Amino acid sequence: MIRRLASFLIIAYRGTAAALVLSLSLATPALLPAMAVGAEKPLNSVEIGGIYMRQANHFSTDGPARIDDLNGKAVTESKTRPFALISLSGKYGDNNLLYLKTDIEQMDDANIYLGTEVPLSEKGNRLDIAVFTSPFFGEVWKNPYKTGSDREETDVIRYGARVAVRDILGTSLSLSFKAAAFDVDDDEIGRMYSSLRRDGTVYTLAGEYRVRLTEGLSMTPSLRLTRGDMDGGSNAFDGYSVGIKWMYRKGDMMVMPLLRYAFVTYDETHPIFNKKREDNHYLGALMATYSNLFGFRGFFVRIIGGYSAADSNITFCDGTGKFAGVTVGYRR
Repeated sequence: MIRRLASFLIIAYRGTAAALVLSLSLATPALLPAMAVGAEKPLNSVEIGGIYMRQANHFSTDGPARIDDLNGKAVTESKTRPFALISLSGKYGDNNLLYLKTDIEQMDDANIYLGTEVPLSEKGNRLDIAVFTSPFFGEVWKNPYKTGSDREETDVIRYGARVAVRDILGTSLSLSFKAAAFDVDDDEIGRMYSSLRRDGTVYTLAGEYRVRLTEGLSMTPSLRLTRGDMDGGSNAFDGYSVGIKWMYRKGDMMVMPLLRYAFVTYDETHPIFNKKREDNHYLGALMATYSNLFGFRGFFVRIIGGYSAADSNITFCDGTGKFAGVTVGYRR
């Protein structure tokens, strides 16, 4: 089904699209005030802070450059880095919304989205169309399986588009379809083994439904179907994910726990390990936000933390990660 749906969404030329998304993202803050003229008060926020990460993952360039054994567990490494989150929006026309934001509630989505929401009826049915990119160029190993000497890094560009329908028929049901393109600059391992080429597009069909349990508590179960249409068959995959998110609000405090599980199967036998890869992915995360910090209206502090793990039938692909971060922001 996802492959059929994917045929209706065309991604533009990779380098050009990524540059366009990034350029529009940088220009949008200057456009929002003009577009919000005459509109109701838009919700804008900016926050900055730091995050501490401790992970063991052979594919991460934050790990050691040299490995000597493809059958061993990844070494655990720690790193602290600054990060920022943004949410800018302005209304135009008849209650249409233009926004530039990061999707903090997904916990594992670091992309920045530039999009618009358009109401389709008075009973909900909001159409949400957006393009996105990673705010920074990511890095991967040219050959993650190289042993005996240092591995080298190369850039990877991530960008794409998302179409969603929210508040369907006036309910809390939302459906979305997303295409995310990956373009590895110097794919050395892909040249060595054509089935390990890493360029391609990942398509995700997702649905979620928010259930209000009490005045301040809601629960949102979700389902995702994912197709990784990569150039190399050993990296092409199908994934199935279920998750559940709670949101509790009381006064100036908001707490949001999240649990997610995914099962991923790959198309072809891995040429190095001689077996088809199968992964189980786990994510548990918690976000807490306290508004009107120390009595200063509009200021808030946000704390996030979590644990993720990948359990694969190929030991080299196992991984774990822990993270904890704090930001201070202003909302108006």
